[in-house]
Amino acid sequence: NIIVTDELVPTFKETINSLEPGASEECVVDYTVTQTDVDTKATITNVAIATADDVTNKGTDSSVETDKTADFNISKDSKLNKKEGNTSEKAEVGDTITYTITVKNIGSITLKDIHVVDNMIAVDENVTLESGETKIITKDYTVKVEDIENAAKGEGVLLNKVTATYGDKTEEDDTTTEARTEYNYIVEYYKDGETEPFETSEQFTAEFGSQITVVD
Repeated sequence: NIIVTDELVPTFKETINSLEPGASEECVVDYTVTQTDVDTKATITNVAIATADDVTNKGTDSSVETDKTADFNISKDSKLNKKEGNTSEKAEVGDTITYTITVKNIGSITLKDIHVVDNMIAVDENVTLESGETKIITKDYTVKVEDIENAAKGEGVLLNKVTATYGDKTEEDDTTTEARTEYNYIVEYYKDGETEPFETSEQFTAEFGSQITVVD
């Protein structure tokens, strides 16, 4: 009646009926490593205890090192929500863009206070994630006149960037949304002293925010 228990697994208890001199018997017990183990311990140490005939004997310590990898990644997606009347596939003033930021802990330890910043959509927050855990931040942005003007002066897109920092590591990701920067303008001609324009089929195409000058 040798009773075998385990310090790390209190629920484990196995009885060996008898052992002859020099004989041995193996007992197997599983232990599931917890996030707290990895976060707080350099090694996980376990000891088995055998008791028989009022004699108790602790076995040799068994230790396993814990992985202390600290790592994360960040990504961002965007979806254009067109207002009524926008028949193009590009962003116009008054449209909204839904930005989805995803931060994931791909390391083994809990990461506290990952600093996530996206100035365009006013995101500035600290995120704590256990190993394998993901945080999703979703926010809408309304396209403004200056966004289209800046797109017209640049590469024709609305650019949005997000950064995440933990310790010495900074990750960033950005998304672009095409902006409608060319518009057709119909110019109405008026004769001196008249309030009604006369008909003309002339049209102009110009960049958003630019000036059109008509010379007689």
